[in-house]
Amino acid sequence: DALERNNKAMWRMAENRRKVNAAFAHDLRTPLTVLKGRAEMLSTFAPEGLVDAEQLAEASSAMTRQTERLQRYVESMKDLVDMDECSVAPHAGNVGVWFVRAAAEASDLAHAAGKDFEAKAKGLPRFASFDDIALSRVVENILSNALRYAGSKVSLACEWDEGVLTVRVSDDGPGFADDALAHGCEPFWREASEKRREDSVHFGLGLNICAELCEKHGGGVKLSNAESGGAVVEAFVEAPLADE
Repeated sequence: DALERNNKAMWRMAENRRKVNAAFAHDLRTPLTVLKGRAEMLSTFAPEGLVDAEQLAEASSAMTRQTERLQRYVESMKDLVDMDECSVAPHAGNVGVWFVRAAAEASDLAHAAGKDFEAKAKGLPRFASFDDIALSRVVENILSNALRYAGSKVSLACEWDEGVLTVRVSDDGPGFADDALAHGCEPFWREASEKRREDSVHFGLGLNICAELCEKHGGGVKLSNAESGGAVVEAFVEAPLADE
């Protein structure tokens, strides 16, 4: 009995470590993709004088934000043993400013993937209490998933209603299969086509990370298919009004 308990405990530790390592690799891809795209743009156009001061400042600001996010993420993950240790810390923040930055980063990712992108917002309050870092991570994970299956475009929408902040990512791909609708937010779950690909970098963790972060933020994740086709992922969190 003691041996069985010890083996089960070791298995759980190994699975937790596997999940943490996979999540770490999964979430590093987004800021690295943005940094790579901006660096390539500057190295291509700056020597020929095709980048003005405003564009240079904007690119520099975007790269600085991604570098700072990498630093914060490495610090938060270095001693993490279990994904359950991930915390959410809501605080007063400007929702509109957050969405503009999230949309800009999403646009960079879509451009890097060769997809069209559009963003829109509705009814956003000036200030609300939410964890902007956690919600940015949610948006990036959902968007990365959408870009993998989109035909030519993805869209990002954000709205606030009665203390709930919702972000919605849609794509024009084949949509979710029935199994994906039922199990897509489970850890390490992947569609059969992904499992057969030896070169796949999809760990089956993106939507699970989103679900865990949203649940800790008083919300959740909903998967569906649009009537016109394509997948739709809605992530919602509690975000009551806050003072400046």
